[in-house]
Amino acid sequence: MTRLRERVHESIENTRALTGAAWGAATRDAVLHSHIDSYLEKIRREAPSFDNPTESIIQEALAAKIIQVTSHASRDSLLTNPWNSRRIKPSRLAASLIAFSNDHGKKTVPEFFPVEEILVYLNSIQEQAKKTGKQLTVIDQFNLALDQTNNNPVAAALLAHSSYRAIARSCDTRLSPQLAFEVDSSTQPITMMSVAQSTADFSVNDQRDPLGNTYHWWSQFSAGMIFALLKKDNPIQVATYNTAFSAGPELTVLLRQKIRRRQLAAGDHKQVDRQGKRIGRAMGAILLHESQQEASPSERGRVRVAQI
Repeated sequence: MTRLRERVHESIENTRALTGAAWGAATRDAVLHSHIDSYLEKIRREAPSFDNPTESIIQEALAAKIIQVTSHASRDSLLTNPWNSRRIKPSRLAASLIAFSNDHGKKTVPEFFPVEEILVYLNSIQEQAKKTGKQLTVIDQFNLALDQTNNNPVAAALLAHSSYRAIARSCDTRLSPQLAFEVDSSTQPITMMSVAQSTADFSVNDQRDPLGNTYHWWSQFSAGMIFALLKKDNPIQVATYNTAFSAGPELTVLLRQKIRRRQLAAGDHKQVDRQGKRIGRAMGAILLHESQQEASPSERGRVRVAQI
């Protein structure tokens, strides 16, 4: 009975977190109090940054890297959150991806936002850009995140997402005051502009916003990849979340512009979202294939992206 009560309590708490995030995503006022207008004005005065490569090049590079570092990795190990050693719950993952922490209700989802790791990662982005003399693409960002997460591709994607979301809008400060960033500063080591100037933008997006485009890309990539791994145990939940994330740009326009009559400062990031989701699902298929290599012969099979 004790175990049953614990599971019921956990389910209620997870539902509350997801509901709070969904409401936050629908109302989303935190960004109004951020520095987004000042950041966008400054970044759009500059010459466009080095663009990320084409979708096929990104997919091939990430696939090669994932196969290299996760050969025969088990699905359980991939789905264990490295920052609290607990299995990733689909409802809490969805809640962490769909709304800024400052937009949540009473409950946030802290386990996907390792504050100290985020600060180390953002500093590494800046240092790498300074060292190479070019803005970092999502391929470069993934490689840095893998180095920091002991070659765990799930943790690497989550780290890239949480880091870029925190710096893009400074709307995750409920998790930690350390995640409040200035637009520009001569005294602060990490600012929105210093990371933006270190980050490649996407030519597929129609508005210049390297930080926002990148966090959107990693959000959809993380959803696509991790939900593919969670599908076996949570098919209905995953199908629901996949549909919701696929419709994310349209839902954003509907809720923000049509219903709440508020302009999207940086657009809906639709093309970036679509690309991140497609590549994430492809990487999820590869991870499933790699994890099945140690399964029984009857459980093995070639995993195809089209089947996910």
